[in-house]
Amino acid sequence: PPRSTLFPYTTLFRSSSWSIRKKITSTVVFLWLVGSSVMVAMSYIHTKNALDDTVRTRVSDYASLGALSLPVETHALLRQPSDEGSAAYGSVVRALRAIKDRSSDIAYAYTVRAMTDGSLRFIADAAAGSDEMSHLGDVVEEPTELLRSSAAGIAGTVMEENFYTDSWGTFLSAYAPLVLTDGSFDGLLCLDISIDRIRAIRAEHAAWLLAILLVNTAIVIAGALIVSHGISKPIRTVSAICKHMVEGETTNLNLSFDIRSSDETGEMAAILNATFGKVRELVASIKAQSGTLSGLGRSEEHTSELQSPNTI
Repeated sequence: PPRSTLFPYTTLFRSSSWSIRKKITSTVVFLWLVGSSVMVAMSYIHTKNALDDTVRTRVSDYASLGALSLPVETHALLRQPSDEGSAAYGSVVRALRAIKDRSSDIAYAYTVRAMTDGSLRFIADAAAGSDEMSHLGDVVEEPTELLRSSAAGIAGTVMEENFYTDSWGTFLSAYAPLVLTDGSFDGLLCLDISIDRIRAIRAEHAAWLLAILLVNTAIVIAGALIVSHGISKPIRTVSAICKHMVEGETTNLNLSFDIRSSDETGEMAAILNATFGKVRELVASIKAQSGTLSGLGRSEEHTSELQSPNTI
């Protein structure tokens, strides 16, 4: 395939009327944006996974510690919906609220128990007294496979692998066993974290990455402008003088380019200064020869006049 299809950016620069300064600046900024965008995207993906794992670990730890702080013996007394108004119920609810208040990540904290009829029912809820409260004895609708199997008895805290959606929203949940002093299993402490909270954490991190990218981009643009100005300024000076000479606006061959640089622009200025010196020498030589030829011409003319016969 032709080079123009392989290198469209190069072809654009060759065919454009952009100045060197614009080309240098736009190239630096373009390469920076491409490279930094890839780095930001990779960083976001990596950090997103790390944040998700951190949140999962944190909620799992809260569940494990919460199960230890919950008055399990008191919880075991809650058997009938009428127990909801008892002091035992109030004690368990206060403990659940204390667990929930330990982290803003936790959306809901509640306990469930598997019944002899095979159903899974709510026992206590930190949201007691609110419209979102699940009452003692309410059936757990749409339990996940992990929740149903864990309610039969587990040795340690478990956590859902993925987010799940029910009538309350989309959550990631951890389940910790509630074990009585005699070693018997009484139910589960459940902690839910909403996907909205995860998204908020991700969005906050993405905003920081974007802010860093924008600040660094501004610095790169400023640096590119300074560097491109330093490169293009001597070139523009040489170009302007040469253009005026070609167009006949400048005939002073005593001009020199005062460009103090050790790079290619300085080398170019030195070569042009040397070229102007050669041209000055050539012009001086031509003037000298022109004067000599002119003198010889006048001498020959005078001799011819002397040698010609006088006529009357």
